[in-house]
Amino acid sequence: MSKDRNPRGDQNDPTSWQASHDIHGSPGKDDEASTLVNNKADKKPLRFQLDQNYPNPFNSSTTLSYHLPADAEVQLVIFDIVGRTVRTFRLGNQLAGSYHIAWNGIDETGNQVASGVYFMTLFAKNGISNFVETRKMVLIK
Repeated sequence: MSKDRNPRGDQNDPTSWQASHDIHGSPGKDDEASTLVNNKADKKPLRFQLDQNYPNPFNSSTTLSYHLPADAEVQLVIFDIVGRTVRTFRLGNQLAGSYHIAWNGIDETGNQVASGVYFMTLFAKNGISNFVETRKMVLIK
């Protein structure tokens, strides 16, 4: 996608591109990442969002990212393919902003999990709303 919102000039020049937030994003189209924050000075997200982990698939560790437009009670839970809880990150009350967590494939008991498909679910609650979003990730050893 273009580095500038609503770019002017030669959009075919790759020096004015940046990686798209969306998988298979288009270099000629603004994506939601460019509108996720109110402005550069504020850095406050406009909406709740759970990003796709990266890298995905992953081998030994991956980064889980999420965004909170308001203060919220936050929990990030990783489930296996049959819905069993593998790992729970009880993150407590967090201020509005963007956050990242590294997960190294270790379960609640301290054991390395097997290769396979996993799901991460973000639960965020505040006095106004509850937010839940799930993304799929793949661990390959």
